Amino acid sequence: MFERKLYIAILLGFFILSGIGMCFGNPEEIPWSDWISEKGRWVLILGNLLFLFLAIRQLRIWNISVGENEIYLKRFLGSKKITLLEKELTSFHVELHKDPWWMKGPRTTILITLHTTQGTITLNSSDYSHFDSTLAKLFSKNRQMHMECLRKISTLKSKKNPRN
Repeated sequence: MFERKLYIAILLGFFILSGIGMCFGNPEEIPWSDWISEKGRWVLILGNLLFLFLAIRQLRIWNISVGENEIYLKRFLGSKKITLLEKELTSFHVELHKDPWWMKGPRTTILITLHTTQGTITLNSSDYSHFDSTLAKLFSKNRQMHMECLRKISTLKSKKNPRN
């Protein structure tokens, strides 16, 4: 959680500082379109859009915590909150996505789509530093689903990476 707050603070800080630089960096009263196109300053706009996209992506990650008989799912800043009881986890679907072969160091990510009585929740393993502990929290009230999820993940990994 602290890591996400730090990411958002850095990304929004860069966004604000580069915006200030774009607003006050033109003292000669040159038309803004001419000023931004000279010397590659258009990269500032591209950088701002990229960092704004990354900050918004961080807001979409679910934070999972466990109560006595409940599992709490909350997005950053409480924009969306879900409280799940034991029986509200209905089913899930596990997918494996691998980066294209031409990328340097392609990685495999696990996508879990969790179907609940309150809606559908998608978890991406690349969003969490300790995805196994996140799964343990998520399925802490239903051990059978946790074991089934781990079994499906290992089955998909063995199919994706056959040993020759």
